[in-house]
Amino acid sequence: MHYKRLLTLIDSISSYLSVGLDIGAYFTWMSIALPNGSFVGKPFKIIHSDPRSRDLAVTKIKEAQEAYSLKSRCFLESTGIYHIPLLCFLRDKGFDCSVINPIITKNSTSINIRKLHNDKFDPKKAALVGLNVSLKTSILPEDSVVDLRNLVRDYYYFKDLPSAVTLKLTAELKVSFPAYAKVFSKVTTQSSLKLLSAYPLAEDMLAASKDEIVDIIRSTARFGEAYALRKYEAIIAAAQDAAVFGRALSSNAVRIRLYIDIYLEYQKHLAALNNVKINKGSGTPVNPVVYDYYTRKCSGKKKTVSMGTVMHKICNIIFAMLRDNKPFEVITPEEHCRRFAAEHPEKAGKAA
Repeated sequence: MHYKRLLTLIDSISSYLSVGLDIGAYFTWMSIALPNGSFVGKPFKIIHSDPRSRDLAVTKIKEAQEAYSLKSRCFLESTGIYHIPLLCFLRDKGFDCSVINPIITKNSTSINIRKLHNDKFDPKKAALVGLNVSLKTSILPEDSVVDLRNLVRDYYYFKDLPSAVTLKLTAELKVSFPAYAKVFSKVTTQSSLKLLSAYPLAEDMLAASKDEIVDIIRSTARFGEAYALRKYEAIIAAAQDAAVFGRALSSNAVRIRLYIDIYLEYQKHLAALNNVKINKGSGTPVNPVVYDYYTRKCSGKKKTVSMGTVMHKICNIIFAMLRDNKPFEVITPEEHCRRFAAEHPEKAGKAA
């Protein structure tokens, strides 16, 4: 029993230098702690944009390793995105780096009775926390995993951006072209966006020829010439009203065109993600293969369940792209089986 307790005590004692780093946006404070809890020198300030400062920090860690014949472990508090460049820099220099959850360092205020909190003490606290061999840390994932995580996390952010741009465009029109909101069902229809991009202000609409406006509406809408003529009359009436009730400046035209360009650009990127949607202009699915898979599932399952199977299928496609390092390509299952059989004839029978 005493022997097991002794082994437990030995295992609980750290045998490495703990390098604590308190990360900031532009600089980082570094402290080096010995296994007994004492510190090597004073805290050192690393300027992120100064190569000499970064190299000097590496030199200080290596000097401490040689002086005490111990390896070092670097502990960085997870601070959004600021810790990533320094973490990669130290890792490339050959150091063992780990990321600490900020909650752990925050709950370690018992290290100091006064609960001191400043730039020079925080790296000491991180270094002392790092001496705990049972400390739970995390590491930076592989680049491919980070790429996938960034895209997934930003999906809903970019999904909401068009709505925000639409609100800004609507607000801009309420000032410079108030009655325009009643012309179309939405200001973001294809006809509306193309007209506003060409003639952003009411005076531009009045100066344009009738044939030009009607041709734009006919080329983007599917309701014929009579519909285009009705919309033209509504636009002219709204433009005449804006001359009396509205304030249009050259900056309004610039902002309207800018919002339209941003909205259209986001729509191009999001179209690739909306695999089960129908292109309203052409009436064809954006991704015919996934759409066909979705409709077949909907014939025997609820739509929410079918959408779950589509999500699972897309995850498998993304995994295969990362595994094989190949770009995305829309191919049918039959074509996929044919290519697999050609590349792996020994597995063709099993795959079939």
